[in-house]
Amino acid sequence: MRVAAWNCRGIGKDSTVRRLKEIHHKYLLDIICLSETKQQDNYIRDLSCDLEFPNYVSVPPIGLSGGLSIFWKQEVDVTVLYQSAHLIDCKVIFNGISFYLSFVYGYPERQHRHLLWERLERIAVNRQGRWFITGDFNEILNHNEKVGGNARSDISFNEFRQMIRVCNFTDLKPVGNRFSWTGKRGIHNVSCCLDRAMGNMDWHQQFPSAETHFLELGESDHRPLISFFDGHSEDRRHKFMYDDRLRQQEGFKQSVTTQWKQYDRNGNISLAHKLQKSRSHISRWKRMHCFNAKERISTLRHQLDISCTDGHPV
Repeated sequence: MRVAAWNCRGIGKDSTVRRLKEIHHKYLLDIICLSETKQQDNYIRDLSCDLEFPNYVSVPPIGLSGGLSIFWKQEVDVTVLYQSAHLIDCKVIFNGISFYLSFVYGYPERQHRHLLWERLERIAVNRQGRWFITGDFNEILNHNEKVGGNARSDISFNEFRQMIRVCNFTDLKPVGNRFSWTGKRGIHNVSCCLDRAMGNMDWHQQFPSAETHFLELGESDHRPLISFFDGHSEDRRHKFMYDDRLRQQEGFKQSVTTQWKQYDRNGNISLAHKLQKSRSHISRWKRMHCFNAKERISTLRHQLDISCTDGHPV
């Protein structure tokens, strides 16, 4: 199973929707969790159809801020147990395995965060079985999870630590930059580990190789998180896709034609084998001539991520 969690800071922007589609196209997600959608249910319903996720649950924003949504595929069975502006709690069954999933959006105001932690602690008292939790907690565990800005008192971490201890949560193995949020606090550039994915002991025993990938910054000041329950993070797609724009590239047609004629001179090669070898040749030509748009986008995203992290967004 693959679960995405992202504080998208408004899903109404075209660039944000494009990023979400890119992530889904690359990883073929089973569940998508979005916070700060800032959109009403009718928009979320249309987005669900656009993403080809037939099922969703949505908590509308309060005024112009907030909003939570979870989308899931047909193959996933989700029962919503509780929902509020800061928590959607579900029971999930996938491939015959059941577990609880909690998607959180921590209170932006520090003085209110204990309300969510206490809610989770009350759930933990009567909860037995596998439990996975993810989202933007708007909180950190210790000084090591913050770079820049003013120092906090040690006691300010206690309530969050207590909730994690009571619920028996531990982080999934992180891959990438765990400092999932970056921004300004006064004159200071600050980065924090606000977003995370955790499981209780029963969950980790079921999925011992699980890991969470922290993707590049860009459309939001929060990184998207992808949690791989089976630990296999490679793309699910490996299909050859022909790009018709290649015909306009100098030397492409001649290269493919020459290669095809070489196959013709060998009468022992079947048509299917010639097509397979031609696909390989086209793929090599694209790599050699830097025509791969995905690679260019990936390079630009990496540069943008570095710029945002350094506090100098382009």
